[in-house]
Amino acid sequence: MKSTWRQFVIGFGMLLSLAAPALSQESLTADQEAAAIKFARTHHKELAELLNKLDEDMTSEYEKAIRQIHLVRERLERIKKRSPEDYKLQLSVWKVDSRVKLLAARMTISSDEKLVSEMERLLQQKIKLKEQLLVLERERAQARIQRIDGQLETIRKNRQEYLEKELARYKRLQRSKTSPTATRNSNNQ
Repeated sequence: MKSTWRQFVIGFGMLLSLAAPALSQESLTADQEAAAIKFARTHHKELAELLNKLDEDMTSEYEKAIRQIHLVRERLERIKKRSPEDYKLQLSVWKVDSRVKLLAARMTISSDEKLVSEMERLLQQKIKLKEQLLVLERERAQARIQRIDGQLETIRKNRQEYLEKELARYKRLQRSKTSPTATRNSNNQ
């Protein structure tokens, strides 16, 4: 049993290191570690249980996993401030990815067909979430294109008026620089 557990943990650790960006080697504060554990407990209980086992058995793997969860949590918090809609979607993506990694690690030690069908279900969820992300991204791009098209139309319709306003602004700027007040101020310095 201990050897199977160790094999599972090693497989999970390998998956973490393959999927993770280069992680800093500096230690997290106790608060950061607690926040990462709370995040895992809240959003992926099975991962939190694995973290407990890693903490007991494999400290270096535990530290890598906690650092990765900390980075994910920070990234998601930044997204949450910017867009709650994006946050929900990105959190769902993380949950599915995390479950896929755990399941992939399990599959390294077992050839149970239930695991394969569960992996297929999770991958279908992942594809659906990716599709939702792309739809959202496309909608934002289309809205930006519409704003740009509106600006282009305004400039094209009012080209002469726009030119006159810009020219008047530059003339005012030139007059303010050559006015007697501007000259006196520059002499006093």
